[in-house]
Amino acid sequence: MSLEHNYFIHILNENIINSKFIDNQIKKIYLSLSYNHIIWILIHSFTVNFDENLLKNNIFNNNLYYLINNFHIFKFKCIKSCGNSYTNYLNNYFLSIDDIIRTKYNLIVFFMDYHNSVNQKINKIENNNNKYIYNYDEILKFYTDYNFIKYFNDEYNINICNLLLEDKINLIDIIDKIQNKIDNNKINLNISLKY
Repeated sequence: MSLEHNYFIHILNENIINSKFIDNQIKKIYLSLSYNHIIWILIHSFTVNFDENLLKNNIFNNNLYYLINNFHIFKFKCIKSCGNSYTNYLNNYFLSIDDIIRTKYNLIVFFMDYHNSVNQKINKIENNNNKYIYNYDEILKFYTDYNFIKYFNDEYNINICNLLLEDKINLIDIIDKIQNKIDNNKINLNISLKY
């Protein structure tokens, strides 16, 4: 897994972020776990950990279809073309949305492939190979070992599975919750860095 994920796990497991003795480097790394990282962790956690039987539920499926069709709303803040590339990616993907939501495996692979395509694009633009390219087994193991569903429910009041089931999926609300939490954490951490 990427360095960012490892630090994120470390921070969550050790509850370092609440300690008075955090060194500045760890704080900077936490701050660098930006909106992009959080969205990826959220979406991968959901795809790996939801109950596949939910795919038989019409409300869940309709909302999952909506989520996939409108994922571009998250507007990744990595490179100018990331958000625009999603529509092209979705239109050119070898499976239709109906086929993507037919199985849990397809859903996991779809978002993994998109994450990899973004990382490859960043690597090309930055002329390096700093962004990791994931495979299915790594995604499955990492997000099974570290199930972030409870974390997102507790910290952000976001549970994608419940939102899909309850027909309450609102992508703008999810974005706002994540961005507000990030902004509040940056303010709190920057204040504590001064003292």
